[in-house]
Amino acid sequence: MLRKRITVNDEKQEIAHKIHQVWQEILGIESIEFSKDYLAHGFHSVFIFQIIRQLNEEFHVSITMREFIENQSISKLASLVQEKR
Repeated sequence: MLRKRITVNDEKQEIAHKIHQVWQEILGIESIEFSKDYLAHGFHSVFIFQIIRQLNEEFHVSITMREFIENQSISKLASLVQEKR
């Protein structure tokens, strides 16, 4: 059982790292805290749509705008992606 938890956590960290890379690429920001509310960065809605599109393509999932807004950190988005896989 412990082994499975480690695998799940490793997968979430890998997803979070990829999400972070997408954000850096689209927003041109060097560093974003994984647990920080992304709205605190003052993202423009055009960037949000680009991020959602890129995440959906990267992970082969369907994240809606509502889900994106309800999961306002890289860590929470990583959990969402993990659930949808």
